[in-house]
Amino acid sequence: MQYNQHSDVPIPEVKTYTLGGKGEEVYINFNPHAYSTPEAAAKGFYEAMKKVVIDCGQNPESELHLFKPGEGLGNEGVWQVSWEAGPYDWAIGASLSFMMSKSWYTEPYYGFDLCFELA
Repeated sequence: MQYNQHSDVPIPEVKTYTLGGKGEEVYINFNPHAYSTPEAAAKGFYEAMKKVVIDCGQNPESELHLFKPGEGLGNEGVWQVSWEAGPYDWAIGASLSFMMSKSWYTEPYYGFDLCFELA
């Protein structure tokens, strides 16, 4: 474990999270502690998800989407990452995994898109 040079607080390591369920799990390397805003977290998650989508044999240009506030699927004012061709309800597992930030949080709108919101 590494520690911040100015305190005894450990520096969080990148963790592999499981998205999906019912035997359709995929794994993503994403460090939610590295982002202080919903925008930055959504953009970082989107970039990490590109590798996951490619590993699943899909094209991220057509299967993965990043929506700015007001562009998404129903929750206005939030950033969204959508992967409709992903494992069943992947966004639910992701939402439960990323409940760590004090300034933002995630929740699914449907089971295939993850919203990033101010806390």
